[in-house]
Amino acid sequence: GTFVSLVIGKIISDRTTRYLAVLREAGGAAGAYEAEMRARGLDPKNTVVIDRDVPPKKVAEIFEMHHRAKTLKRQRIMSAGLPGNDEAIEVVQVATSWFPPDVVDAVPVLAEMKTGVGGSKSRMAEAGFKQVRLREEVEVRSPTADEAAALGIPVEQAVLEITHKGITVEGRVVEVCIHVLPRAKWRLAYEWPIDSPEPG
Repeated sequence: GTFVSLVIGKIISDRTTRYLAVLREAGGAAGAYEAEMRARGLDPKNTVVIDRDVPPKKVAEIFEMHHRAKTLKRQRIMSAGLPGNDEAIEVVQVATSWFPPDVVDAVPVLAEMKTGVGGSKSRMAEAGFKQVRLREEVEVRSPTADEAAALGIPVEQAVLEITHKGITVEGRVVEVCIHVLPRAKWRLAYEWPIDSPEPG
């Protein structure tokens, strides 16, 4: 059949505000992605794969894990569709989250398919691992064969890789998520203050 893209132009992702609790829990959403897509009039769907695996080297180093040690992996193949039209749907992102073993033990819901309103960040906050700062590193690269297949794009088409780190008030990284997005479908937006308000 004829491929019809649902994305006219690009999806604009506001990286500054999307993880605020008031937004990621809006309307009972199960996390930032669901809330973000619904706000754009799209119907989000996730295919979730949960496993215990050896994380990529950079993730193991962030968590200070042994390079052969395993921990929880939550991989989501994220799709967006038109409400009421089950055929008009396309994969727009693959996101893989990793958590340190002690966090997994303390927050067992992370190993479940559904983590509830607000997603894993809200459950972690309830368990004492509230993320108060985020750091993201973005690079453009070629997709792996598996990523290209999951995203439905040719291997020659570049992707954006976002390495997202969730950091507690103590300065500990308690989540690393690797987002892989087709470069042609997304625009990332950032905004932050560069001056402090005047006192008084």
